[in-house]
Amino acid sequence: MGLHETHRPQLLSRRRLLGSLGAGLLPGRVLTDAAPRELAPGVMFHQGPVNSLLVERRQRRLAVYGDARPDARTPDLVLFTHHRRETASFGFRAVRSGASAVVPSAEASRFRDAAGTWRAFRDGVWRHDYAVQSSRFPVTSVAVARTVSEGDRIEWEGFTVKVLDTPGYTRGAVSYIIEAPRGMIACTGDLIYGDGQILDLYSLQDAVPEVRIRGYHGFAYRMADVIASLLRLRKLGPYVLVPAHGPLIEDPARAIDGLVRRLRELYANYLYTAAENHYFSADRFSYRTSRILGKGSHEAMPPAEIVAEAPPAWLRPASNSRIVLSASGGALLIDCGLRPAGRRA
Repeated sequence: MGLHETHRPQLLSRRRLLGSLGAGLLPGRVLTDAAPRELAPGVMFHQGPVNSLLVERRQRRLAVYGDARPDARTPDLVLFTHHRRETASFGFRAVRSGASAVVPSAEASRFRDAAGTWRAFRDGVWRHDYAVQSSRFPVTSVAVARTVSEGDRIEWEGFTVKVLDTPGYTRGAVSYIIEAPRGMIACTGDLIYGDGQILDLYSLQDAVPEVRIRGYHGFAYRMADVIASLLRLRKLGPYVLVPAHGPLIEDPARAIDGLVRRLRELYANYLYTAAENHYFSADRFSYRTSRILGKGSHEAMPPAEIVAEAPPAWLRPASNSRIVLSASGGALLIDCGLRPAGRRA
């Protein structure tokens, strides 16, 4: 048998890929409110457009993510796992109504200075967005009472909340661990969704500075951080995961193992078909494959056969661009951006 039959990863169809990894963004999938769940005395889970974990003691209330219910009483304290506005929106509403905000240290500026965040984003991508980062930042600022990172503890009304750095869905995300009689409750933000899914892949795009690769070519590279964070959580052994979106995850080991397996399967498929195989050196792949797949090498699709030494007269190369000429004198410029391409056009 040839390479295509024995060695290459099994290529995933678009439908299978979306079905296995995608979550609440799939067509026809509607998130509905479920009945509240008591996870421990004084600890309630509410599922909604953004989930809530509410801890109540002596008429005071702590909320992880916020509280999306329309008649909700403003909590005293809101814990944010990351800055994305589709997740933080109800928490922001609570802070503007008087709640105190606890946010990840690495993302504090996104909360405190929304205008500066957008200004830096605008200035950085106006011509070439080589970082290729999501722009789902908050649009207004909120006051921050405390910033937290790995190893910090939040003591509140007899409860202790431990902070764990869990980068992945965003670069500076954290998770919150609450000790309960049945075991640990882990609030994981958007690190995982349901039974081994994730909200989207675009959010995982990132640079690989260790081998000089910018975000433009860093397809879903932050899945390395997602996997590392998930495996840390699995080792801790929480009995339940409380994500920011989607259902309560009551079999964390199964869900984590499923997502790690699917991410690795996807990345192996990407590596097999990636055009970078033919213009990046092997060492620029080995670092990524070792972090994500656990090994330093990968299978790659054989290069296409070269059928002519020179391009036809109607196709003109210009640096990384190509100019297609028509008989009428018109031209189509493909992959424009560099100065040589503009001059040739």
